[in-house]
Amino acid sequence: MRTTAKIRGVKNLSRLLVCCLATLPFISRADPGQDALNRGAFREAIVVWSQAARDAAARKDVRGEVGILVKLAGAQQLAGQPQAAINSWEQAVARAEQSGDRQLILLAKSSVGGACGCLQQRSWAETNLRDAIKLAEEFHDDRALAQAWCGLGHSLAMQGKTTDALAAFEKAAADPVMKPVALVNGAAVAGNATWNERARAAVAGVGRSHEQARLWLRCAETELRAGDLAHAETSARSALELAEELSDPRLRSYATGQLGRAAELRGDMRAALDSTDQAAFWAQQAQAPEALYRWEWQRGRLWRARGKLAEARSAFERAITTLRPIQGDLLAGCGATVGSFRESVGGLYYDFADLLLADARDESSLRAACNVIEQFKSAELEDYMQDACAAAARAGMAWEKVGQGTAVIYVIPLADRTELLVGVGDRLVRRQVPVGAKELESTTLHWRKLLENRTSWQHLELGTKLHGWLVAPLADLLTEKKVTTLVFATDGVLRSVPLGALYDGKHYLIEKYAVAVSPGLTILSWQRKDRGRPEVLGAGLSEPVASYPALPEVTNELAVVRQLFSATVRLDKDFNVTTLERDFATRQFEVVHLASHGEFHGDIADSYIVTHSGRLSFDELEKLLRPRQFRGRPLELLTLSGCATAAGDDRAALGLAGVAVKAGARSVLGTLWYVQDQSTAQVMGEFYRRWKTEPGCTKAVALQEAQLALLRGGRYDHPGYWAPYVLVGNWL
Repeated sequence: MRTTAKIRGVKNLSRLLVCCLATLPFISRADPGQDALNRGAFREAIVVWSQAARDAAARKDVRGEVGILVKLAGAQQLAGQPQAAINSWEQAVARAEQSGDRQLILLAKSSVGGACGCLQQRSWAETNLRDAIKLAEEFHDDRALAQAWCGLGHSLAMQGKTTDALAAFEKAAADPVMKPVALVNGAAVAGNATWNERARAAVAGVGRSHEQARLWLRCAETELRAGDLAHAETSARSALELAEELSDPRLRSYATGQLGRAAELRGDMRAALDSTDQAAFWAQQAQAPEALYRWEWQRGRLWRARGKLAEARSAFERAITTLRPIQGDLLAGCGATVGSFRESVGGLYYDFADLLLADARDESSLRAACNVIEQFKSAELEDYMQDACAAAARAGMAWEKVGQGTAVIYVIPLADRTELLVGVGDRLVRRQVPVGAKELESTTLHWRKLLENRTSWQHLELGTKLHGWLVAPLADLLTEKKVTTLVFATDGVLRSVPLGALYDGKHYLIEKYAVAVSPGLTILSWQRKDRGRPEVLGAGLSEPVASYPALPEVTNELAVVRQLFSATVRLDKDFNVTTLERDFATRQFEVVHLASHGEFHGDIADSYIVTHSGRLSFDELEKLLRPRQFRGRPLELLTLSGCATAAGDDRAALGLAGVAVKAGARSVLGTLWYVQDQSTAQVMGEFYRRWKTEPGCTKAVALQEAQLALLRGGRYDHPGYWAPYVLVGNWL
C-alpha cells in the first residue's frame, strides 16, 4: 500500500493576542521602543528597535542584538507584519547559536512561540521551543521555561492536540508573570467556563496597561465564540475603558467592534451598528486595515439583517477591498486571526455570495456570486501554498467556452442551504437544496470513511443521499444538454471525496459521466491543447526505502508508460533529485508520472514525495517543473500515483490543486487515500492507453474508462479500490 497523509487539525483561534505577548514580559525593560509599545505605537517601536539592533550589531554586542531582535519580532507581529517578525526571530536564534552562549540561546529560542502561527515556520518554532524547555530546566530559569511552555501550547493547539496544549498552558501558568497570558491562551483552546473564569481572574490582577487591555480583548473573543455574551461584553468594556484611558485607537477599535458583535448576537441591530461604526472609525484612525475589514464585514451582515441589501453589498465590497492588500500577511499565518484562511476570512466571501444569491434577479447576479467564490478559492489556494503570487494570474470566466457535453457544477454550501450553479452550454443555471453546510460536511466526512472500508457496502446509503443533494436536482438539465462530463468546482470537505462514487440507487456516477475536479475555472488553464506526441518522464520506487515498504507493481506501471510513450524512465536508485535536475534541465517533458509514496498534509511545507535519495518537497518539485511555464510550455499532466490526502483535513485536500499551480501543470492525476499497488498499476496503465490511443479521448474520459474497467472486472469492484483516483484541473 502507498502511504497516506497524516491528519493535521487546525483550531480557529484568535490572533488578536498570540504568543508574542508571552515574549514581552520576559524581555521588557525601559527604553524608547518599550515606551512606544506600551502606547500601542507598534510601528514606532519597530523603527526604534530596528535601528537599535543595527547599532548593537555594528558594535558587536551580540547579547544586546539578540535581546533587541526578540523585542522587535514581538512588535512586528503585533503590528501585523508576520514575515518580518519571523525573519527577526530567525536572526535572533542564528546570532545566539553563533555566539555559543547557552543562556543567550535560551533567550532567543524561548521567544519564538509567535512563529508557531505561521504554517511555514511551525515545525522550526516547535523544535526551538522544545530546545528552550531543556535549556530552561538546565539553568533553572522558571520565567523562560514558562514562556517556552506557553509557545509550545500554542503550537500544539494549532495541530488540534487540545489535551496536550492545555497541559502546556498549565505548566506555563506556574510562573506568576506568565500566568495571565497562559490562562487566556488556554481558555481560547479549552472553550469552557472553568478556563474562562480562571483567565478573567488572572487578567484582573494585571496592572492597568496595554497588555491588560489586550488580554481583556482576548477574553472577550473567546467568550463571544462560546456564546457567553454577558461576560464578553464585560471583558470588552474593560478593554474599552483602558483603551480610552491610554488613548489607543487600535484597542478602541477592537473593543467597540467586539461590543458590536455581542449586540449582533443579542439581536440588537441598532446598537450593533453604532458600535461597529465606531470600531471602523477607530480602525481608520489607527491605520489598521486588519481590523477595518472585520468591521466592514460586520457592517455587511448587520445591514443585510435589517433588509438594507444595497448598503450590505457596499460594506462587503469594502471589506474585500480592504482585505486584499493585507492578505499576504494573513496568509503568513500570523495576522489578526489564527487558523486556515478558510476559517479566518472565508465567511466574508460566503456571506457576500449569499447576499448576491439571495438578491439574484438574472444570470449576471449568479455570475457575480461565482466570481466572489472564485476570488476566495484563489486566495485559499495561495494560503495553502504560502505563496501570495502563485494563483494570481487569473483569466476571466467564460462558461460558454467550456464545450459541448460538459457541465461545470459549482457547489456553494451556505448556512441554511446548498446552492448548485451549473454552467452548461451558454447558460448558467441555479438549483437550491435545503441542506445546510454543517449537514453536508458531516454527511460527506462519514461517507468518505465508509468508502475506505473495502469490507463493507454501507457507503451506498450515504452515497445515495449525497447524489440526491448534488446531482439529482440537475438530472433533467444534464439529460437535456446531453452532458457526458461533469466538472465539479468543489468546496471544503467535498474536495476530499471521489464524487464519481456518488450512487443513484442503481449505478455509480462514474458509470454515466466522466468526472473531474477544478479548484476554479479562473485558476488553472482548461482550454483544449493538441497533444501530438508528448515527451514523457516516468519515475518511481519499487524497492523499500528507509521506512517505506516496497511497491513491486511500480516496475510494471512504469513499463507501460515507457512502452506507450517511449518515455524516459527513472526507477529506484535512478529516481533521485540529482538525476531529475539533469533530466528537467535538458528535456521538455509534457507528462511527468511519479509512482512512489507521498503525503499531503494540511501544511504544504510538510508535504512530499519519496525518492531514492530522500523526500522531495513540493517547493523542490516546483523548482524542477516551474521553469517550463516561463518558457511557454507548461506541463500538460503531472501524475502522482502514490500521494494521498487525509480524511477530514480539507487543507490537505487542497494539495492536488496546490501542487498543480506550484508546478505550473495544467492538470494533476492523484489519489485521495491508501491505494492498492496492483489495482493502481491497472488503473494507470488503462488510463494512459485510452488517452494515448483513442482519438479525441479527454483525460477525464480516459480516467472514467480506466475506473470502469476496474469496477467491472470483479476483483476490485468496491469503490475503495477504483474511486480514489481523481483528476484535478484541465480535464480535456
